[in-house]
Order: sequence, then C-alpha cells, then structure tokens
Amino acid sequence: MFSALPKIVDWDSKRDEILSATWRVIARDGISGATIRAIAKEANCSRGILGHYFADKADILGSALLLSHRRVGARMAAATAGRSGLAALRIVMLEALPLDERRDLEAQIEISFWGRALGNAEMRELQHSEFDRLCGRLRGHLAEAAGEGE
Repeated sequence: MFSALPKIVDWDSKRDEILSATWRVIARDGISGATIRAIAKEANCSRGILGHYFADKADILGSALLLSHRRVGARMAAATAGRSGLAALRIVMLEALPLDERRDLEAQIEISFWGRALGNAEMRELQHSEFDRLCGRLRGHLAEAAGEGE
C-alpha cells in the first residue's frame, strides 16, 4: 500500500514568491491597491494561503519592505567587498539609485511606503530603523574616507 506523502513546501521560497508578487502589485497599482485579494491573485494562491505565511496585510507590506532592503544591502555589501572610503561610498550610493529595472522597482516600492508611513506609526518606526541602518553604512564609509585622507 502506498501512503500519500504530504506536499513538501519550501516556506522561505513561497514567502519570497508572495513578497515578489506584493512588489509587483505595489509597482503596478500603488500601495493602496496592494490588497490581500490583489496580492493573492498576483501570487497565484488563495487568500487563505497568505494567512499561513503572514499575520495580516501590515505584516505582508512590512516584510516586503524589509526583504527589499535586505536584498539591496546584500548587493551593496557584495559590490563594496575589498573597497573602502569614497570608492565604497560611491558604489553604495549608485546601488540606491533607480538606474535599471530592478532598482527602479525597488525605488517605487520604497517611495510607495513613505506615504503609508505618515499615517501608520508601526510602518514609520520600521522605515526609521531601516533608514538608520543605511545612514550607518554611509557614515562608516565616510569615516573610512576621512581615515584614509580622502
């Protein structure tokens, strides 16, 4: 007798798929159009499936913003490996600009969240902590540059 094996789900991969769908909805329809229904449709899953991965819409949106920032931060770290001072600062600044399709999408997502953060203390706190992280990276490269006499 064969027993039915449960479907193995890569939770991290599915979560990333949902967040990528969230980014597409935000880029296309704006953050106000990023409803649970629209995100589920874009991710090709039910609204109930979203509940397995996220507590609510605020959790999805906050997670989408954090994942975007983590990916940008990882690219910045990889691109600045072995560099310091003004050279590293230049790379970080260029990575933050919407100079290609990927960075343009990230900028659209970021800007969409600014308005939402005005009326949502939790989102505002998240954005401030993320902004502080970026400022810390920039200050670090500026301190390196000063130490190197640049």
